Amino acid sequence: MPSQPRLDVYAVAFVAIGAVYVGSALAEKRGRSILLETEIAIACIALAPIGLWVSPLALIAGYILHGIWDFFHHPVHVGAQITQRWYPPLCVGFDWAIALIITLQYSLG
Repeated sequence: MPSQPRLDVYAVAFVAIGAVYVGSALAEKRGRSILLETEIAIACIALAPIGLWVSPLALIAGYILHGIWDFFHHPVHVGAQITQRWYPPLCVGFDWAIALIITLQYSLG
């Protein structure tokens, strides 16, 4: 099992990721985006302590699911105003890389 401080960092980062999306939606001032992003942030906030106190699998699942959310996170599917086309793929890669790192640490530790 990975050391607790590493999981702390992954959990805090996961909560911060959700908060960033809420901030972006608030900046857009679009009701539907604010609601969707808030729901995702709540899921991030809920999964983080479960990943810390119950099982790192919750963080792994959270990062994988958030990567899927990022994959569909552009104007066609979610309605977000993302001006940089590289942003969603970068986020997918980041989320899935962190999920892989936690998985490797969890299985090798």
